Amino acid sequence: APGWASPGEDANRGASVLGRIGLAPIPELRVGVSGAHGAYLPRGFEALMPKGKDERDYPQDLLMADLDMERGPFELHAEAANNDWKTPTVGTLNVKTGYAEARWTFGAGWWLASRAETMRFGKVTGTAGTFTWDENIDRRETGAGYRVSRGVLAKAVWQHKVVHERQI
Repeated sequence: APGWASPGEDANRGASVLGRIGLAPIPELRVGVSGAHGAYLPRGFEALMPKGKDERDYPQDLLMADLDMERGPFELHAEAANNDWKTPTVGTLNVKTGYAEARWTFGAGWWLASRAETMRFGKVTGTAGTFTWDENIDRRETGAGYRVSRGVLAKAVWQHKVVHERQI
């Protein structure tokens, strides 16, 4: 499953279907979409599942889009994803996430870069009410650097992270 931390290792009886379609209409531009569907819960979770259900009844669905553009000294990379996990206890957990990163190279080895990313968690309903299942996050990062040699990079980076309280 896309959410399983050990690639290549099967921890459940389910199978995942993965796919990607990419286009490169011009040498400087690549765009693509990808997706996955499959069981994500490992064996041993049967006690949490309703009678007659197994991990294959609770899939993970992932849909992603990506963009890469390079033109002269400028680069832009971006990705967005929608990730759903059906659970036996709280319904479907959802997170939407994305980032965009730009980099400009100038002079002999100098560069400037900036990145913005976000995570937005869906809502669940429990005994305490309806709320987002985790705190939404925004992060911004800006930096400058200099490539001293092939194996040595000097850089300075500023990062700002905002964690939003759970929404009710």
